Amino acid sequence: MVVFAIDDERLARELLVEAIKDNLEEAEIYDYADAEAALADVDSKKPNIIFTDINMPMMNGLEFVRRLKTINNKVNIIFVTGYSEYTRDAISLHASGYVTKPVTSQKVKDELDNLLYPVERPKKGLYVHTFGNFDLMMNGEAVKFRREKCKELMALLIDRAGESLNNEQIASYLYPENAYDAKTKNQVTTVAADLRKTIEELGVDRILIKKWGQMQLDPSQIMCDAYDYWAGEPYAINLFKGEYLENYSWGEESKAKFYWDNNK
Repeated sequence: MVVFAIDDERLARELLVEAIKDNLEEAEIYDYADAEAALADVDSKKPNIIFTDINMPMMNGLEFVRRLKTINNKVNIIFVTGYSEYTRDAISLHASGYVTKPVTSQKVKDELDNLLYPVERPKKGLYVHTFGNFDLMMNGEAVKFRREKCKELMALLIDRAGESLNNEQIASYLYPENAYDAKTKNQVTTVAADLRKTIEELGVDRILIKKWGQMQLDPSQIMCDAYDYWAGEPYAINLFKGEYLENYSWGEESKAKFYWDNNK
């Protein structure tokens, strides 16, 4: 995630950068004393979020955003100003948010939680993407599995969020066209063993709850967009666009609980 912070006043800019860091530890943050320099870097740095002061010399924040939209109209713009009279202008430019000075970490968090164009927060360690296609990430890099069925089994266990599955249940999802015979049992055993090896090699075997003949994950040990959604995290609620585990047909069964939870 790339974030720009623009303010011609040095102390105000430093305060803004610190508030952003408090909320987005892993983001790449670039700060600018003038909007023209920031505009020149938009193409190369491709910011996801831009915090900009409004009342600045040379090019003010409103003109900056008007020109920015001719380059990229999908950037989250959050105006930062001590002048409330600019609120109408911010609305007319379809800004994502508006922070009044003095800037605080909480004010920045409130805007980040409700972005116009939601951006998934960068995560350290193990993180699970379920919105859209499934991916298991380690420090921002997609984990490579020994075989595709290992990845699918991991997705199934994540989807079950702590529910214990025996080999026959796993087979019904991974090999729905097969009878549960000796060959299928062996396939499930092999896939499960390979998944355990992958998890151990990642150094996160604490997420596994070990039971004979069964597989189960501990949701409390896993960072996951779906789990954050169910926990009511605003960024995850905004991030969900109706797509969940799209690379697995059985994922369709679980979509209902998103809409159920969202309408409580």
